Amino acid sequence: RHVSTTIMATVTVAGKLQAGFQDGDGTNAMFSTLHGLDFTKDGNIVVADYGNHCIRKVTLGKGDGSSVQVQTIAGVARQRGYRDGDGHQALFSSPMSVAVGRGDIIYVADTGNSRIRTVVV
Repeated sequence: RHVSTTIMATVTVAGKLQAGFQDGDGTNAMFSTLHGLDFTKDGNIVVADYGNHCIRKVTLGKGDGSSVQVQTIAGVARQRGYRDGDGHQALFSSPMSVAVGRGDIIYVADTGNSRIRTVVV
């Protein structure tokens, strides 16, 4: 007979209760209307921050929450538009989802611009 002692729990990885924009440690980071996410090959999270019009990376640490870091990897917070370019030179309009492909290339459904775009990190 096997008795499971597994405890299921829901824990916030990053973000605050209110919407906004803030990079930094997971407990102080802020997002606005998050949509799709995916995982990089090293287990970190890439997320489409729909309301802030940018792509964010959540670097997971030891799992205690204090070592989680959030950074914007593409786009300019709260600035909607269309422009290709490096990191903070690129502009998105309401990115809806992301998918991480081979070589950690990030594919973005840039919904407001009706395009599929790539982010190379």
